[in-house]
Amino acid sequence: MKNVWKGILLAVVLALAGLGPALAATSLQIDKSRVEISAFYNGTVIRATGAVPAGAEAVVRVSGKPETLHLKKKGKAAGVLWMNVGDLTFANAPKVYMLYSSDKDGALFGKPELEFSYGALERRVEIEPAGEDKGFWFGEFLKLKKENKVYAEYPGAIVWDEESAAGRTFHVDLVIPPRMGEDDYSIDLYAVKDGAIVGTASRKLEIRQVGFPKKLTSLAFDHALLYGVFSVLIAVAAGLLMGVLFKDKGGAH
Repeated sequence: MKNVWKGILLAVVLALAGLGPALAATSLQIDKSRVEISAFYNGTVIRATGAVPAGAEAVVRVSGKPETLHLKKKGKAAGVLWMNVGDLTFANAPKVYMLYSSDKDGALFGKPELEFSYGALERRVEIEPAGEDKGFWFGEFLKLKKENKVYAEYPGAIVWDEESAAGRTFHVDLVIPPRMGEDDYSIDLYAVKDGAIVGTASRKLEIRQVGFPKKLTSLAFDHALLYGVFSVLIAVAAGLLMGVLFKDKGGAH
């Protein structure tokens, strides 16, 4: 009996030893872990660098926290007019979902068995009512998110720097669009070899408002009445200014 347990223990140790180098060879760094939204902020770019085991491809995912979205379903009423024909709820859908890969054709994005793929994401997102065609409406959901620049895919964006028997190093520029608001985000690296994930690494990204945007947001949430008055005054002032400008132009003819 002791020999049996020794054999099992030895097998486990050998298995872990075999996994160790692959996992240890996967690493990820980012050149900044905090982005500040100031008055003239229009998005930014973050440089990510890292390493994966020899022969592996790399995928980097930038994702936000899950949220629940309530959207209107469009359809033809009486077969003629396009209008709202119902409601759809998308639960557990990440606010942001961007994929970068080392493979040029982006084939890894479409492999449903890989946890970062759109197929895996579709399984996680819950769509109600349950009787709806999930595949169709998830596709429409992706289109909407991509139009808003918060879901995206960049095949071939990961550039290899050095390769050796020990592994491959890379760099990639991650686009942070203005629509990525104040929140905490995750940047995850996946090393993929022979159709399986053989290593992962993660970094956290903070996006925070500073200066005037922060004060304006604070005013909106903490002093709603004052914010409303302030907004009306700005709108009135802008209207008066436009009136004066167009009046002057009209008088010039």
